[in-house]
Amino acid sequence: MRLLRPDGGGETAEALDIDEEFGLVVRRPDGAVKTVGSGEVSVRGLYGYTE
Repeated sequence: MRLLRPDGGGETAEALDIDEEFGLVVRRPDGAVKTVGSGEVSVRGLYGYTE
């Protein structure tokens, strides 16, 4: 998956889990595990956003 930052940058990450507060838990390429808030998450399929 791809994490997009508000500054326009981004990075590849692996989705691991959903935490108890519905945050998306991801592993970054450097091995760091981070929780992304649900307000920051968009799900896109192969051809764009999923419905």
